[in-house]
Amino acid sequence: MPPSLLRRLLPACLALLATPLASLATPSPRACPIERAHYIYAAGDGEADFSLLPDAPGFLSRVSLHIRIAGRHEFWFLFDAGSARYVNLISVTNPHASGWTAPEGDGYVGPLPEQTYLAWDHDLKIRERLPQPGDAAPAFLLLPDLPERLWYGVRDGNRVGVAAGIFRRDRCTP
Repeated sequence: MPPSLLRRLLPACLALLATPLASLATPSPRACPIERAHYIYAAGDGEADFSLLPDAPGFLSRVSLHIRIAGRHEFWFLFDAGSARYVNLISVTNPHASGWTAPEGDGYVGPLPEQTYLAWDHDLKIRERLPQPGDAAPAFLLLPDLPERLWYGVRDGNRVGVAAGIFRRDRCTP
């Protein structure tokens, strides 16, 4: 190979090598704890994250899910594992608000009806257990009933239109 061609190709070759080497220096996305994970909604203007509950007596998980649509609609959910195969979400008001109390009993009626929660790891295996503090954050979240719940299930009459989609983890917050 002529030296002039080698001089022109060398920077491109080094750039190709630098990308995989740089990824070794950054933490693996799989190492993100669930309470620090942030997600974007692939089907529109939405995002989600998890937070730890101040107190949730009677619930098997201290993790809550917080969803924001179009920057102005907020929804909070607690996790529940009943007799169904998959994890369910119970809609609640903001658990970090002053005076909040966890719902009690089977007669509880939240802001939205219950819905199915599906979470996948990077290898696309479904997680079938309730999320716990410190768990590795899933790569993808799917709430298959979210569009219907936000349009037909809102109890205050303020319908929110969203397309069906998946939440994809985009970062791990500090």
